[in-house]
Amino acid sequence: MLGSSRLARPKVFPMKQLVLFSGKPEPELPEVDADRAIAAMLAPSVRLGTSTWTFPGWRGIFYPKDIPEREITTHGLRLYARNPLFRTVGIDRSYYAPLRAEELARYRDDLPDGYGCAMKVWSGIVARRDPHTGQRSPWFLDPHAFEERVLAPIVKSFSRNVGVLLLVLSPMRAEERMDAGELAERLDRFFEAAPRSFRYAVELRNPELLSRAYLDVLARHGVTHVLGLWERMPSIGRQLAVPKILTAPLVVCRLSIRPGERYEDRKRICAPFDKIVATDEETRADVVEVAARCAREGRSLMVIVNNKVEGSAPLTVRALARRIVAGR
Repeated sequence: MLGSSRLARPKVFPMKQLVLFSGKPEPELPEVDADRAIAAMLAPSVRLGTSTWTFPGWRGIFYPKDIPEREITTHGLRLYARNPLFRTVGIDRSYYAPLRAEELARYRDDLPDGYGCAMKVWSGIVARRDPHTGQRSPWFLDPHAFEERVLAPIVKSFSRNVGVLLLVLSPMRAEERMDAGELAERLDRFFEAAPRSFRYAVELRNPELLSRAYLDVLARHGVTHVLGLWERMPSIGRQLAVPKILTAPLVVCRLSIRPGERYEDRKRICAPFDKIVATDEETRADVVEVAARCAREGRSLMVIVNNKVEGSAPLTVRALARRIVAGR
């Protein structure tokens, strides 16, 4: 059996003092006392975080105001993990190419032992066509390629820092689309063969693939259906209303972009991601409802937030944490 990983209860991890800024100890993170206070009231089973961490626009709101951009690139993950409210983080780079063991070891060395990340699975496994070449992928939902190309480096260098592996199924065009039954069968075969020592979650980008057969397969294998906020998918609230939508003890919400919006438009509007551009009250309320349901049903919750939802992912995370604690 490959590796071992679990979404452990959050705890205080000892961290080494970073020496940045030309040899001077780095200053305290902005708003960290307020974040610590909210974190103390947030249930240990709730983990909030951002979809990645390398944004210079976060200086002054999440990173120290005067930190050089190169320090965010080289030390940002370690700084990120020092904030007690931000209990998880997304690793998106792994979607574009499998990460080598050496790269994963650098991430591991910047994180506390057991700090669980939401790591995307390589596009070769989850996209019917290569996003760069447009060629059909020969490894789509191939468990052997998945184990060899994706899991092997993780097992070597990063298994204790994987909270969940995300299979974000790329949007399928009409000419390549499978029906919901075929997808359910392919996922059934994939998870039957995949090592059970990791947690898995599947995110759909085609709403017509959200079917009872699909949910039944995920539930049978203990795999999470991601409640994903995405331009073509139903809202979080509408997905939550689907019978048996919560398929595993871990519930994952990924807030990427609001329905009807477009990625490049949101990027242009929201950059440099240093403020809330527009509050999404509906999505905030939906996430609070997901948290309440998880509490009632004894499930753990992971929420990953992208800048393009409201303008600044750290500010959205803080707002969600306050509302979850307040219960409204």
